[in-house]
Amino acid sequence: AAALEKMLEQTQKMVEELDKTGEELGGDDNKELREKLERFGDELKALEEAQKQQLAETEDTMETARKKLEEKSKAKIDAAIADALKKAEKAERALKRVPQGGLTGFEEEDVDGAKAGTADLQRALQSGDVEDALRAVESAEGAARSATGSLDDRVRGRVSFATKETKAARDAMQEASDALGEARRALQEAMPDPSAAMGPREREKVGKQADRQEQLGEQAQKLSQLLGEIGKDAPIFGPEHKRQLEDAQQAMQRAGQQLKGQARGNQPGNQPGGLRGARQSQSQALQQLQALQQAMEQMAKNGEGGGGGLPMPLPGGGAPQSEGRGQQDGQRGSSKEEVKIPDGSDFKVKDAFRKDILDAMREGAPGEWAGEVKKYYEELIK
Repeated sequence: AAALEKMLEQTQKMVEELDKTGEELGGDDNKELREKLERFGDELKALEEAQKQQLAETEDTMETARKKLEEKSKAKIDAAIADALKKAEKAERALKRVPQGGLTGFEEEDVDGAKAGTADLQRALQSGDVEDALRAVESAEGAARSATGSLDDRVRGRVSFATKETKAARDAMQEASDALGEARRALQEAMPDPSAAMGPREREKVGKQADRQEQLGEQAQKLSQLLGEIGKDAPIFGPEHKRQLEDAQQAMQRAGQQLKGQARGNQPGNQPGGLRGARQSQSQALQQLQALQQAMEQMAKNGEGGGGGLPMPLPGGGAPQSEGRGQQDGQRGSSKEEVKIPDGSDFKVKDAFRKDILDAMREGAPGEWAGEVKKYYEELIK
């Protein structure tokens, strides 16, 4: 029974190694990794709150200016509202054509966000609230462009796989994104320029806000580096989470530059480089941070009851540095597209291996193992 005893010895060794690995995941060896994760979560939450405050300050500045100037531009605003309503209806029709079967889980979330934002846009326009309409269209357009970008990557074969439904979804989302962008520009061009109501004191205030906004962009960059360090130690975060943080960082830096341009008087406040552009960039940054924060909260739930061990990887997880074709880069959830399930023919045991197993069976097993080993081998050679 030499061959069998050797096999049993190897099996026991494997079990011991698995036990050891399980102990290590919750032991002191990963204390540093757990501390990094805790620090990442704390800093992400603080960054989210700071960005929320930045957005509120920009909206307060715009609201003050709007009250001073809106009455002078009423006719122009009314025409823009009518135009934006037509564009919103066009976006709504395009969104209804998106086939659900062509979407991944996170693309579906973006599509739902675009639909909700478009509905909010229509309600705001019908009530004549242009500021609410602008907030709604910025949110809807951001979600639509996010879904369009992800779908386009798959259609072009950059990541994962695509079907006819994927292409149909991409085309419909592109149409919706374009329509929402046209609605946003119509409203922005009709609204009074906030800079016309800003004096030296207001410009100085915006300049200081621009400095704080750029500092938040630097914090986001450091947080992105920390995410990369964590990814080297454990495949907890995936490419999608890395992209969310990078997108937030870029939006923060863009908002800082837009606010600086407004403070210097170089940019009209109702154009992409002014206050409205800054608000849109700040809103985009906040959305990305909130999405990542939700993923962190889900990770915490997954890790409950783990005895202090490492948390489960996030949905879409995997080491950020390994973004090969084998992963769905940028895909945040499971795909609804048809996947071939391998049948038993893909797992035929080689004849040589079957012979080794049968030889070991003929040699017999130690008495206390005989019954269990016989059952094991009978199943193994099937």
